[in-house]
Amino acid sequence: GGFASAGDDGVIRVCDAVTFRCRDLTPTPGKPGAAVFALAASPDGTRLLSAGADGAVRLWTVSDGTLAHTLAGNGKPV
Repeated sequence: GGFASAGDDGVIRVCDAVTFRCRDLTPTPGKPGAAVFALAASPDGTRLLSAGADGAVRLWTVSDGTLAHTLAGNGKPV
């Protein structure tokens, strides 16, 4: 199991609950994205949704940290 956090810096941090090792997720590797206002995990913990200041909703694959899909919004915060 694990947990995730995000905030104004645009970086999503996914951490292992046992080792507390964390990995950063960003839409562009090495660069922070727009502020993240909301996170939701799938029931099995394999996927993560993020939404934020840029109006996009992003679907992440937790196991490898890849961005699986982006739903572009209208540019207004989600």
